[in-house]
Amino acid sequence: SWLRLPPPSPGGLGQTLTDRVAKAERLNGVQLNVVPLFTRQNPSDILWIQSNLTVPVGTSDLQVQLINDYRNVSSFQLPGSPSANINSVGAGLSYKVDEWWDVYGAAGTFGLYRVGANYRDERLRFGGRVSGDLVFQTAPGLQQRLFGDSIDAYADYQISDWISLGGNLMRTSYTDGINEFLYNIGPSVLPVNNPGDFVWALSYAHGGLFNGRDANPNLRFGPTNFQTDSIGTEINKWVNEDFKFNLGYFYTFTNAGLSGSTIQGGLDAQLDEGSFIRLQADYGNFVAGRLTRGFVTSNSNYSIFGQLRVTF
Repeated sequence: SWLRLPPPSPGGLGQTLTDRVAKAERLNGVQLNVVPLFTRQNPSDILWIQSNLTVPVGTSDLQVQLINDYRNVSSFQLPGSPSANINSVGAGLSYKVDEWWDVYGAAGTFGLYRVGANYRDERLRFGGRVSGDLVFQTAPGLQQRLFGDSIDAYADYQISDWISLGGNLMRTSYTDGINEFLYNIGPSVLPVNNPGDFVWALSYAHGGLFNGRDANPNLRFGPTNFQTDSIGTEINKWVNEDFKFNLGYFYTFTNAGLSGSTIQGGLDAQLDEGSFIRLQADYGNFVAGRLTRGFVTSNSNYSIFGQLRVTF
């Protein structure tokens, strides 16, 4: 989660934002990347702005990053309506080993760190990392500097032009002595698959969130056994080669007697070669029908995610 874009959703949706990021990273220029996220996860309002300046080292495939990570959390329904914030600075390196592999690492103040690798070819994408991050689901969690060390991985395999299978898993050890395991897995079917024009996906995902014991709810959502099954649909429509929008609907069932819908919409616009902007909004609880670390069980949660990449 710290200064790394989410892995691509299973579905093989053609020229996605991930593909544009990969293209931008191949350009040998200084890059400014700003990723703001505003989200309401009951009982908190969260503002998270990740920024980095990436500078190539000569004509090599090595890049140096200067990083800023700002977070502000207001837990409006907890006693006293507490708020907290951090402003972390750090540095990192990334290196494209060859056409398929890239590796990266970064460290910052407050103990934030991450080290990982990604692989990508025409049909298979996977990656893994080790990272450390602060919990900021609630203001008390951030105030108390509740920390988690994680090992996580993702994979997405395009079985054919119309079906793919993918998922992710994460194991986190928190400083409150609780270990957590989270996973999602499921297939996507593409009744229409015309990248660059129109792509329609139907998907199913099974997910689970498990903790060694219930976590303090004033710090984070951490049940011992929470499982989900989600079905959904998403369309991606290219208006032209520089502009694309998406719409999606997902319905999720849980083993806790809760169920609910998630709707989403977004756009992806290329500003120039190596520069683009992306906006994505979700309303409901389970982003794209999948569990994420930090979610809370309320069907009225929402998030607004953005990304601006400028290559100089």
